[in-house]
Amino acid sequence: MIAIGEEFFLNLLFYAPLLFIFTNVAVFVISTLRPRNFPPGPRGIPGLGNLLQIDKKFPFQTYGAWFNARGQDSPVGFKAANNNLVVLNSARLVHETFDKRGAVYSDRPYLYINNEWITGNDLKFVLVENAGPWVTRWRKNLTYMLNPAALKRLTPAYEAEAARFVVKVLEAGPNAKGEGMANLLLSYILSIQCLGLCAKRPEDLGGDLANIQELRYAQQDWISMVTPGAGDVFPPLRYLPSALAPWKDKALRQRVRSEILEVTGGVPPRADHIPSLKYLEACFYEFLRWRPPAPQAAAHATPKDEIFEGYRIPKGSAVIANVWHLHHSEADYEAPNDFIPERWLRHPFGMRLDAEHDSTRLETQGRRRTYAFGAGRRMCPGMESAKKNLLLGMAKFLWAFEVLPPDGQDIDLSMETGYISDLALRPKSTDVVVKLRDGVSREDVYNHYYETYKEEAEVMGWANNQYR
Repeated sequence: MIAIGEEFFLNLLFYAPLLFIFTNVAVFVISTLRPRNFPPGPRGIPGLGNLLQIDKKFPFQTYGAWFNARGQDSPVGFKAANNNLVVLNSARLVHETFDKRGAVYSDRPYLYINNEWITGNDLKFVLVENAGPWVTRWRKNLTYMLNPAALKRLTPAYEAEAARFVVKVLEAGPNAKGEGMANLLLSYILSIQCLGLCAKRPEDLGGDLANIQELRYAQQDWISMVTPGAGDVFPPLRYLPSALAPWKDKALRQRVRSEILEVTGGVPPRADHIPSLKYLEACFYEFLRWRPPAPQAAAHATPKDEIFEGYRIPKGSAVIANVWHLHHSEADYEAPNDFIPERWLRHPFGMRLDAEHDSTRLETQGRRRTYAFGAGRRMCPGMESAKKNLLLGMAKFLWAFEVLPPDGQDIDLSMETGYISDLALRPKSTDVVVKLRDGVSREDVYNHYYETYKEEAEVMGWANNQYR
């Protein structure tokens, strides 16, 4: 009897783990199959779903190709291992879901690394938080701080920070390229947000924010961690130990600068000049269309099972607005892969000139000029601030500087070789040559900053050249 009991116990020790492993593998494989009535999409492989069919470098291009292959305006559903993903490749679908049914499509997908390791009860990051009272209160407060009246009140700060950016580039000299230029750009972009929230620039806050380069590296590391990774695609892994042609480029620079000089009369551009800089604004929208910073945006999620146009979207599914496809649709844009700012001078939405794209009709359909800032209840509340900041920075920068390729080389602007995409799309290099434009002196640059700083200091309550 003892021998039989020992044999049973040994068999239990041997077979129980195998049964546990087999059961978990079986459950996982079944979870990678397409749900019933899921939006149409390509057939996947059990255990992997559609992972092997997706371009790892630029997945948003794959999503657009799947949509085009179907030939109809419907959501595309696919599986990334056991994750359900639904992609919206048309403005109509984005409007019907994110805009009109925002209460259902305002959550964020569960991300193991972020939810379990980076954030917790004592740390919240609004980009990845589910919809709820905290997110609503945060967005309400930020919207209040960035309303039209606040933007107007802070105009001197926008002016001065853009002028200060030009000074910093001038002082950096040969170092205003590559990583040096990237750090200068990040410092400038963050300045207005920090001034609005803390009344100080990032470098004046102390601590880690004082080092912009370290902040940029930390930001890139965070982006890589909150992008769905191995722990999200394969849950069992959670438990392991912890270019444009040169002549076109030159012509574009000349036209933008000519407009700036014509509108301003050669003096440094100010905020009240911006409404008259139509070609500069056209370049701004074309930049966002041609190379959107977030080509597949931050994914939304459904807090419960949802039926949309006859398709079932299971609870927790990631729902993605494919901004890249929205901005590169051949049905909407002529030569969508070309950088053509003039399209925005011909049409308010930069689209084809036909009855289908009548601007009044597009407005009634809820169409947006750009989806770079998202849509629905999770749309970026700071988009008008960002536009004002970038247009002023572009205007002052182009008033002061010539921007040339390094050593006569072409700047690589091709998607295949010149860009990197994770959560954000960004150029591999910012290695350019910057030099003062003919007719602008170092004294002109400094005098303009000192003039705008006085107005900024009055608004911010600074005294004795504090933070100059």
